[in-house]
Amino acid sequence: MSVLELDMENAACKNADPDMFFPEPGGRYHGNVEPAKAVCSGCDIKLECLRVAIVNEYDGVWGGTTLRERQLMKRKPRRRMSATTFEALAKSRHETNEKSRQRSVQQISKALETLGDKAPANLRALAELRLAHPMRSLSQVAELAGVTKDSYSSSIRRLLALAK
Repeated sequence: MSVLELDMENAACKNADPDMFFPEPGGRYHGNVEPAKAVCSGCDIKLECLRVAIVNEYDGVWGGTTLRERQLMKRKPRRRMSATTFEALAKSRHETNEKSRQRSVQQISKALETLGDKAPANLRALAELRLAHPMRSLSQVAELAGVTKDSYSSSIRRLLALAK
């Protein structure tokens, strides 16, 4: 999810001063994030906004949190955060994994296209297995191939290096 997909019509900040959400030490808000957090506290899209900020690592106040607070959320054990925050974090991790898988599949597809028939048969077979199962994790695809995850990723890295 990106910031462009947020329902800004229902956002509490739609008519607020943007500088409030990106306070500079010498600026109008003197580095104070509390006014922005107060606006976020009653927002209808706070959870979605938080998820977008976690995935994209945006600076400023998003979903009632600062960049530093979101970075700490990623590292903080589940028992210390609210259920709402945990849900947003879980969804953001899922979206990050989705993006990573899509990028991996695109890179492998491009490498196979670039190499054509010059790709070694064993590397081609492993790459085609990944393309056949784009939604599975690297570990799952390696298991299908009957190799370890490290061996599988090493083979894919070799294929990508050959294509360069």
